[in-house]
Amino acid sequence: MRQNGSAGGDESCEPPRWLGEALHVEPFDVRSLLASGGDPFFILMERAANVDFGRTFTVDAPFNPAPLRVVLAGQGFSSYGCKLAEGHWRVYFRRDGGPEREREAEVGVPPGGDASRSEAGMAASSSANSSGQSRCLPSGR
Repeated sequence: MRQNGSAGGDESCEPPRWLGEALHVEPFDVRSLLASGGDPFFILMERAANVDFGRTFTVDAPFNPAPLRVVLAGQGFSSYGCKLAEGHWRVYFRRDGGPEREREAEVGVPPGGDASRSEAGMAASSSANSSGQSRCLPSGR
């Protein structure tokens, strides 16, 4: 995934056109569940299964949930994520049926298949921004 629209530059990333709709959706915050040792993966899969075509859902997490984004891309979701603060990412998902795979994700997608969940569930990916500034990471639009 790109940070700020490029592989490491300071360019502004362009939010997807559908983001305006997603901003009105109450986020599902998984930070406390993860902090207590829980794994929200199956809860998030259930929520995603109930999202109609063209609709959105939002997740707050303590890190960029790149593995989740890859799995949901395989289920027809586009995503857009921003680091709001240290330990607080907000990722917007939209079921649009045909996003490009998370080609630039921090985890790989096996050729010709969907990514499977790692043993660590939504294990933290390395996504810290050394400047401490908010970062936005788009996926397929």
